[in-house]
Parts: sequence; structure tokens; C-alpha cells
Amino acid sequence: MTCIEITARRDGFRRCGMAHSSKPTVHDIDAFSAEELEILRNEPQLIVREVDGEEKSKETISKPTVKVKPSDVPPMAIKPENTEELLAAIVEAFDGLDKEKDFTKAGTPRVDSVAAKLGYDVSGEEVATAFEQYSKGSD
Repeated sequence: MTCIEITARRDGFRRCGMAHSSKPTVHDIDAFSAEELEILRNEPQLIVREVDGEEKSKETISKPTVKVKPSDVPPMAIKPENTEELLAAIVEAFDGLDKEKDFTKAGTPRVDSVAAKLGYDVSGEEVATAFEQYSKGSD
């Protein structure tokens, strides 16, 4: 049985509807479409190699995962270097946050919730600046 081993350069990196571990994880190659395999192989944040599934213990082979809708996957996985692009991405992420659990009692977005939505780390200052822009635009 042919399998693929995927190792993320950053634990939890998302691609093709799943979070990938920084520890090598073996997946049945049939778990991915041909298009997804191409995306995974070309993603610089992932190390992907084919392995013989018989050589690996059954415990290292991942169990089938629940795929998420593309709309649930962050729009970008690599943090933009351009400040305007970064702030625009953060502002866009605000619309997908849950008002009850992803915002503080003061009504500001939680930094960890924004980072989870985007798929990369952001600072409190970046979120505050973007939220200020967002708030001005919604007045």
C-alpha cells in the first residue's frame, strides 16, 4: 500500500482541509485527491514524501479525518509582509469570528481567535490596529 508522510514545518499548519503536525504523519494516499496531492507536494511549509505503508506501524497511519469546507480554511497560510495586506486579511477575518466566544468582554477580537482563523500568528498590536480600521469602516 502506498502512503504519504507529511511533516509540517510549523505544527498545526493547515492545507487541504486539515491541520498538519510537525511530527511525521503517514496518510493513506487515497485520502487525498490528485489535485490535493499536488497542492501538498508544492506547499513549501510541508515536507511530503511517499512511503510504503507496510513498513510503518499501524499507529503512525492517520485515521480518516473530517474535511472542512474551503470557506472554513483560512484564506492565507503565510503571513503577508506588506502591512496593508496583513491588516486587510485581519479585518476580513473579523467577519468570520463568533461574537460570543471570539471577542473579549470589552468587545475586541481575541488575538488567538484571529490567528486561528488566519492560520498564522498575529500580534495584539496588529489586531488592535485592524480592529480600529474595521470599527471606523462600520460606523
